Amino acid sequence: MKNILNYIAVVMLMFAASSCEKADYTMSSSIKHIAFEGYKSAIAENSTDTLRIPVYLSTTDASLETNVTFTISNLEEGVPAVEGEDYKILNKDNFQLNGSDIFNYLELITFDNDKTEGDKNLVIELASSSAKGVNLGIGGKEDKSFTVKIIDDEHPLAFLFGNYDVVGNSLRDGGSVKSWESQFLSVEGSTTELDIFGLWDGQDYNLIRAVVDLENNTFEIPAGQVIAKHSDYGNIYVVYVEMVDGERIVDTSRDIEGTINADGTVSISNYGYYVNSAAGTGFFDWFGTSTFTKK
Repeated sequence: MKNILNYIAVVMLMFAASSCEKADYTMSSSIKHIAFEGYKSAIAENSTDTLRIPVYLSTTDASLETNVTFTISNLEEGVPAVEGEDYKILNKDNFQLNGSDIFNYLELITFDNDKTEGDKNLVIELASSSAKGVNLGIGGKEDKSFTVKIIDDEHPLAFLFGNYDVVGNSLRDGGSVKSWESQFLSVEGSTTELDIFGLWDGQDYNLIRAVVDLENNTFEIPAGQVIAKHSDYGNIYVVYVEMVDGERIVDTSRDIEGTINADGTVSISNYGYYVNSAAGTGFFDWFGTSTFTKK
């Protein structure tokens, strides 16, 4: 047990160091870049809400101002979304950022065509900045482009798809409350499955597949799914775990259960993030219950 606890402490320190890297970095005044925050989202075609996509300017120059242009394309797979028919981006032709406010939001609305056509997609990519010396993206395509999935509202699971605020009690930290953001996304060609993006603290880890039972308002997350791969410790699995009489019980072959509640929230219970390799065995974190509230 002592070795396991030591391993967990080392791993958590490594993750903490990684997550704090940007916050601790002192940026030179000569370094400036524009990037999306996040890289994907979903919205129902019949939504009355506006999807707000955050774009930020990193600079220490509060007086810096720039116009930003974008290009729109589609994913190779799936059904392409057509601008003017399926969606409209309200402010893409007059989008500005400045060093005082840092953030601005692209605003996208969708149109309901009352047809069963399947989900559609579009990709918004940073194209140019009017200010000299401003880089587009930080170094990877993931922060230079943003993918939007428009959910066909005729899909039987359409009411579940979208963006969620999550609150969970971390049992690793003695029941302390953590909050993050998540998304429920459709699975191409399936009417009974969904993908969860951000099951773990909203991080950009693997999508986790769930199978929905609408008759009983429940779903299952099949065992054995890998949420991330650590460079030193190997696969990090989503596993069933619960506390019984003060003891942590782990069942790596048991599916994780979720509930679609009458108030519209979704709950997922008794799950954690687990590694078991030659380099070490232990948990990064585990939760009693997490509640997902749709935005």
